Amino acid sequence: MSFGEFGDGLPDMLAQRLFDQRVVLLRGTLDARAATRASAELMTLDAQGDEAVTLRIDCGSGSLAEALTLMDVIELLGVPVRALCLGQVGAAAIGVLSSPPSAAHSRALASR
Repeated sequence: MSFGEFGDGLPDMLAQRLFDQRVVLLRGTLDARAATRASAELMTLDAQGDEAVTLRIDCGSGSLAEALTLMDVIELLGVPVRALCLGQVGAAAIGVLSSPPSAAHSRALASR
C-alpha cells in the first residue's frame, strides 16, 4: 500500500475513495501546502458536478493568510460545502469552519 501526497498522508486508495465521495480532508497545520491542496480538491470537485462537498477539518493551528484563501475559495464555489469539525479546530482554521456558504448554496436557499 503506497502513501501519496494526494490524501494528506493517507493511503492512495483511501484518499481516492474519499475524493470520489466528494470529501476533502484538511488535517494538521493549516499551512500553504495544506491550503493549496484543499483548494485544488475543492475546485476540482466543483468542476466535476453539482452535488455538495464535505470539508472535514482537524487543524489545531495555522496561518490566517491560508485560512482566508480557503474561505475565499469556498465562497466562490458553485456547489454547497458542508464543513465538519473532526477533532480540534483552532487558530485560523476556525474561520474556515465558520466561513459563509458558497454563492450557489446561498442562491439555492433564497429560491426556496
